[in-house]
Amino acid sequence: MTDRCVVIGAGIVGALTAYRLTERGMRVTLVDAGSPGSGTTATGYGHINASYEGYWAYFALRAAGVAGYRRLRAELGTPSGFKPRATQWSA
Repeated sequence: MTDRCVVIGAGIVGALTAYRLTERGMRVTLVDAGSPGSGTTATGYGHINASYEGYWAYFALRAAGVAGYRRLRAELGTPSGFKPRATQWSA
């Protein structure tokens, strides 16, 4: 096994993947065509929300994503200038 890897994409998924790999001792190179978080992460919320009633399995997945985000934010702190799009509910 190697102790080095490359993560393609520095959005929320790529950045978190790189972060967790470094916690496990990997040497990570994070590559993105633009600046970190400037692609899909900047324009959409993906699974980091839970607003569709009637799709309970999908709702549970999305709620788990929100809970995971909140745990990570508690661990790392809130980035300066960051404003969540929806704060009216809690998971």
